[in-house]
Amino acid sequence: MEDVRMDDVLYGEITALSTAGDLLSDANDYEGALKKFKMALDLVPFPKTDWAVSL
Repeated sequence: MEDVRMDDVLYGEITALSTAGDLLSDANDYEGALKKFKMALDLVPFPKTDWAVSL
């Protein structure tokens, strides 16, 4: 299997959205958190399960 790295900018966007989701969840805004997590997951390339950032 080829070792493919995710673009640093894309990785940063995904982790920023995930962090925002964590903060919203901590503030009991579960709907807002879910939106951020979905936005982050939508940025992960297919197949999504091949990327550690989506696990």
